[in-house]
Amino acid sequence: MAPPAASASSGLGPVSASPPPMGREAETALLLVQNMVVLGKQLRLPMSYKVLEREQKDAAAAAAAGDAAGGGRRVFGVVVHVHGDHAFKKYLQNCSSSDLLLYRGLLLQVETTADVSAITAARVQQAFLPKFENEGQDAAVADAVVAAATAGEDGAGAGARPTVVTIKHSGSLVTLSWDGGWAAKNSVANEFTAGGAALLRAHYDRRHPGNPAAAAAELQRLFDVMRERRLSLSFEMVTSSHGHHGQLPAAEYLVATAAHGLDPATAAPAFLGWLPFLELCAEVGLPANDTWLLAGHHMAAAARQALDVLALRGGPTAAALATLGQLVEEGAQTEPGCLHLPGAYPHDQWQGSRLEGFVVAAGQPLGEEELRRLRAVRDAMAAARLQLPAQQAAVKARLQAAAGGWVPQSAVPYSAAPADVKSRLEELLGNQAIPSLVDAPHPYLELPGGGRLYGRRALGRLGTPRLQALLEAEADAASGKRAETLREVAAAVAMAEDPTPDPLLVRAMRALAGGPEAAATLRYKKKMLMWTWPQQPHPAAAATAAPADADGAGGVVGYSLMTFVLRNGLPALRQGAATYGAYVDNLTRRSWGLPAGLAGQVQHFARCWAAWVGARGGADAVDSNRYLEVAEPFAAEFLRRRGAMAVSGRAEDAFQGVVICVDTPEPLTAALRRVLAPTAELQAGRLDGNTFSKALVPGGALLWLPPGSEPPKQLRNFLASGAAPFTWVVAAAAPRSGGAGDGSSSPDAKRQKGMAEAKLRTVTAALGADGAASRLRQVVVPAAEDDVDGAATARLAAELAAWLGRGSPLPSADPAVAAFFVTIPGAGKSVLTKWMEQPAERAAIEGGGKVSVKVLNSDTMKRTVKGFNPNRYWQEVAAATDACLGGGHVAVAVADKNLVPSPPGNIARALEPLRGLPGVATLALVPVVAGASTASAPAPAHAGADLYGGLPDLPFPLELVALCMMRTLQRKNHEGGLDGASAPAAATVVAMFAGFYRHKTLSELTAALRESGLFTHVAELPIMSGDGAAEAGGGGGRVPVEVLQHVAAGLREVNERAKPQLPAEWEARARELLLRPDTVAALQGLQRGLPEVRVDMERVLLAAISAAREAAAGGAGGGGAGGGGAGALMTEPSLSADIADLVVQPAAAGAGTAAAATAAAAAAPGLEEERVAYFSVAGIDEEALRAAARAVLPEPLHSRLRRGALHVTLWHRNDAGTGSRPELRRALMEQLGSPVELEVAALDVSPEVIAAQVTLLSADEAVTAKPYHHITLLVEKGHTAAEANQLPARLAAGEAGVERRPLPGGPLALTGVITAVAADEPAAAAGTPGGAGAAGAGGGKRPPVM
Repeated sequence: MAPPAASASSGLGPVSASPPPMGREAETALLLVQNMVVLGKQLRLPMSYKVLEREQKDAAAAAAAGDAAGGGRRVFGVVVHVHGDHAFKKYLQNCSSSDLLLYRGLLLQVETTADVSAITAARVQQAFLPKFENEGQDAAVADAVVAAATAGEDGAGAGARPTVVTIKHSGSLVTLSWDGGWAAKNSVANEFTAGGAALLRAHYDRRHPGNPAAAAAELQRLFDVMRERRLSLSFEMVTSSHGHHGQLPAAEYLVATAAHGLDPATAAPAFLGWLPFLELCAEVGLPANDTWLLAGHHMAAAARQALDVLALRGGPTAAALATLGQLVEEGAQTEPGCLHLPGAYPHDQWQGSRLEGFVVAAGQPLGEEELRRLRAVRDAMAAARLQLPAQQAAVKARLQAAAGGWVPQSAVPYSAAPADVKSRLEELLGNQAIPSLVDAPHPYLELPGGGRLYGRRALGRLGTPRLQALLEAEADAASGKRAETLREVAAAVAMAEDPTPDPLLVRAMRALAGGPEAAATLRYKKKMLMWTWPQQPHPAAAATAAPADADGAGGVVGYSLMTFVLRNGLPALRQGAATYGAYVDNLTRRSWGLPAGLAGQVQHFARCWAAWVGARGGADAVDSNRYLEVAEPFAAEFLRRRGAMAVSGRAEDAFQGVVICVDTPEPLTAALRRVLAPTAELQAGRLDGNTFSKALVPGGALLWLPPGSEPPKQLRNFLASGAAPFTWVVAAAAPRSGGAGDGSSSPDAKRQKGMAEAKLRTVTAALGADGAASRLRQVVVPAAEDDVDGAATARLAAELAAWLGRGSPLPSADPAVAAFFVTIPGAGKSVLTKWMEQPAERAAIEGGGKVSVKVLNSDTMKRTVKGFNPNRYWQEVAAATDACLGGGHVAVAVADKNLVPSPPGNIARALEPLRGLPGVATLALVPVVAGASTASAPAPAHAGADLYGGLPDLPFPLELVALCMMRTLQRKNHEGGLDGASAPAAATVVAMFAGFYRHKTLSELTAALRESGLFTHVAELPIMSGDGAAEAGGGGGRVPVEVLQHVAAGLREVNERAKPQLPAEWEARARELLLRPDTVAALQGLQRGLPEVRVDMERVLLAAISAAREAAAGGAGGGGAGGGGAGALMTEPSLSADIADLVVQPAAAGAGTAAAATAAAAAAPGLEEERVAYFSVAGIDEEALRAAARAVLPEPLHSRLRRGALHVTLWHRNDAGTGSRPELRRALMEQLGSPVELEVAALDVSPEVIAAQVTLLSADEAVTAKPYHHITLLVEKGHTAAEANQLPARLAAGEAGVERRPLPGGPLALTGVITAVAADEPAAAAGTPGGAGAAGAGGGKRPPVM
């Protein structure tokens, strides 16, 4: 490529033919940056660069000095902007240790010659921490953080890394560099950087109230330390004047989140570890964040579980802080590394009740020295804590004035670089040669401290044969996994052509240099999702109360609902309620991974928001930057009414339930849809066992099975999952045969008839004889020739609506029982509960009405439940108690999992999801021994053995532990792999579980369970006879004493924090003893028969079921014989796991046409994937595009540009290139409603058609699959919009009259939303604007959405 000509206006000279000489540090710094740029191109990532030139102080003197030396320099700031989280993730998955990590807010400092002919230096000036995932999107990272807290192989804790939890404050990210001033996430010198400067000064003023001289002195000391150590700082800036986030803060403040210097070998950012960083904060008075340390595997696992519970409760700040404080307090009893380090700004005071979430990371190993330093830092941080003052006016005034001059470092002057300078700098960053690599025999630099820094350009220049040879040579010198990886890549390279393709170069670089340091990626965000109800009475009583504030007097709507569902969903809502519904569905199921019940709750929340906004001017009237002005009143009302809000303006007596239209023609289905106005339309192709949620019932749902369609494969599962009791069926009667010549006996007609009968059989079987008799109706459809005006169809639809009436409204939630086993592996949980799943075996517990039972085995669910998250097992148990069949029905959910009291608070966290559910009795089953045991009354055969000497108190004797160990070893093909053949340490695992009960006798354990208020019933369940003295009712000492002694030794020595928990020698001896025939015979002789145990279990269950029924019928809490917290049984209605008692209220009086418009939009039908005609990006700012086009088009032409319906087609079923690729269509279905960033760089002009050339920036790869993205702006008469697809080829051919006209001001940035258009919709509807209210208010076309 020939170097560009010199530009007099920008001072550009030709690109230097040879690179200027550099020191080794400058070379490595430039190489790191260059590798990042090249990898971005190799991966085709959407990355852009904003180039700003720094104005040099004493520019004239510098220029003179430069001239005297024969040169000069220019300094640029380059902001690296990565569009889309998927790009960050793809980069991290493919980068190597020789690449610069892709940081957020990455600002490079680049120095060049005076004519920008070459780069003389390039390095990172400042950056935030590397981009990391939300836990819901990358659970493997969360697993790795917990695993990192496990002790080393020596069992002494060596190498264990505590889990570090910090608050994620809701604000904007800013950085401050020792030599580059302030920068924001993707910009410099704006209101964000000025705000950061003002708040940093305000922070030091708060530290020294009334003493500005002391504040200025401490601030200056910070700058001196930063300059001395070459540090850059990162902050989270929380304000009410830089755009709305999750909640308007009580006061403005900022929190320091990270600091980095420069690696001496590579000049890459070297971030301080969390302990040195906190020490820096204490040293110079920086505003540190609240930090919790949880040391040890079990405390780390408990923290993860606790955060998950908090997330599904919306994470109220007070509850979250109390939970983490309790974890630290409990963990500190056994782990000195469990600590809380208080931050400068208490979140509950300064920000409010709504918590964005937490950042969770693996910390550094803790020794005695680190613990000493931690305690010193904790004391300093506690002393620096700031209380919220009464007045904040002065700080607000500073922010409004944006007085950046208060902090001299913020006043670094920048100016935007001209386009040719920007282009030159991008070219040099990616292509300039590294002097030491130009003639080097190998493609890497040797680092001074050892190690190599590979160059991507140098690697690409090797060519395929030399690259293969290099990989094979490195493989021969390596070992283990690295050698294996190198050989795999070498084999792939051997098959490739020359030059080596980019994907292989990417693999080769990672194999040679290795992946990035794991510590940089062991962190994730845990965001708060759902909500917590306020402590108020029944919604009907609350309806007369005064409006509450946003936290609903104790309740809170979670951050993610406020920001992702409400704020970020506004662009989708402007495209119509159905697109918004698709957006929310993809968000909850694909991004958050919520089960069907919780996803249904979020959909209901979104529908309520759409109705609320629609009654107040529509989504177009809501400013995203100030959305809380509308959202906070909505959140308060949602909490006050406990979710019982109007969802669509439907009448109070509107149909509730699910209507299945079988073989009804499209006109009748559409007429019925208009009359019923369902808030949801189901898709036959996307049905499964998780589709049904009770949230569908109150607003009504419609499922259409068109004539000639195959029976949906999952229809039976959908009906069986809970939909059948609420399902009504309208079926078109088969036409009568007209004789032999009417075609009714043709193969196709027979096939059609067979499919119709199959659909009817499925729904009839699900409804049962009684249900089919009352809720299934076959109708004769008017012939088309007899109903030209549609009047007959309309009459039939009205008649059907009258027959459907109110449908099947949800009854109150059924009473329920949740049963838990507080025990250890091998106690027989699965065997004891197996009979309960057989309807014929449940007669003993069904005396008062029908009982349904769900036994939830977590190991089985991992294999059989799609998308099952083991960390949400207890939420699944709670969801299983949720039913509303009525008629005295009771739902029983049995947790087939060991519930243990360790770590402290574990049982409370497991039962937390049941808190607030109405009428749920909770039962704790504790397997025990009957009669005298080796502990209570030793038999003569054991009397002299001192079996319990040195053992801590346990709630079960040694013979019960021995029985559980023996059973575990005898298992075959256990679903969790805990059997003698599959688990080499099976007996050790049982001993470890027994250790979780240390220091608790049986009476203490059961008393603690009863007094906890968590269980309405606590029952001891004898599973064996004790082996105590025969005269005391024991077994008489049957178990060999050496067996019990060995079990006791294991219980004394087991250390659950070590790996292995017991020596391999102990396990081997345990297997030998426990599987010995005499031991097996003795233990089997002590165990009680299954029928006996079952009788006891039936009695306990029946008591709990009766208590639940009585509580539901009479309003009294049940305590039962087991005693315990009767408060767990609540009789008032509540929004349970699937919105059990939701009352859909009519629109408020005076809501007018906006509410009706919302109803119309909500009633828009869903869209089958197969019916999609095309996907597009709609909702584009057309006025901005027209204004930009004015600069390159003459006025007569510009005045004829299309108005309305402008869009970017992503996929069209008639497209020759992509139309035949169903995987693209499927991927786009999962993106519906998602926002997309795009750029328009030029207009492509021809005599027939004019189009804006579009580059999609933030979209996933499936979205960018089309080769030429564009917006058709003008189509001359006699031509079609499809001709715009030919513009690139015509440009390449140099056709006369066809030209590309770049926009003179540079690319125009736009945003839009992915929408879908059905085959029978008018193409002009593809970009119909308007929110949920506007869509119907104008009486225009139905929104082109799913």
